[in-house]
Amino acid sequence: MVCVHTRPGGQTLNSKACKVNKDDKVAKVKVSSKHQITLPKSAREALGIEAGDELYVVREGDKLVFKTLPKIKEPTKALYGSAKSKKDAVRAIREFRISGGRAP
Repeated sequence: MVCVHTRPGGQTLNSKACKVNKDDKVAKVKVSSKHQITLPKSAREALGIEAGDELYVVREGDKLVFKTLPKIKEPTKALYGSAKSKKDAVRAIREFRISGGRAP
């Protein structure tokens, strides 16, 4: 989790106000004219954040908290076995298609 503080009005970022544990790292970032920031390399590497990854941005009082989303490399494998039925899945799909998309 990366912690960034904003001053009233949200104009500038202030990393000095973060409560820091001895293992945490604090880095100052600058907001560009397009309101973008660059995540520090140490934070990206520590959290395994790569180009194209999506993050949740949560406002907690005067803090912005960036949270990583779980990475699922093979979503079909992650879903395998999640639906329980006594009916064969392939047969159920065929019946559904034959019925014109209406449940029996």
